[in-house]
Amino acid sequence: MVTRLVTICDEHGLHLKMMEHVEREIGFLLASAREIVDQRKAAREGVSFTKEAVVAAAEKNGLLED
Repeated sequence: MVTRLVTICDEHGLHLKMMEHVEREIGFLLASAREIVDQRKAAREGVSFTKEAVVAAAEKNGLLED
């Protein structure tokens, strides 16, 4: 997402406008980022990271050789 934003700014010469926007909306941006982090953390809470679960996931994804 950020790399696409940089590309758009490069293509249209919007660096100063984007920096002004970020400075003006920094509180909103930080709050949005915190919300995303909290949502991802909540989604992971039920995930098991036992040795058996990790090995099973590695085997399922072809990361372990017999």
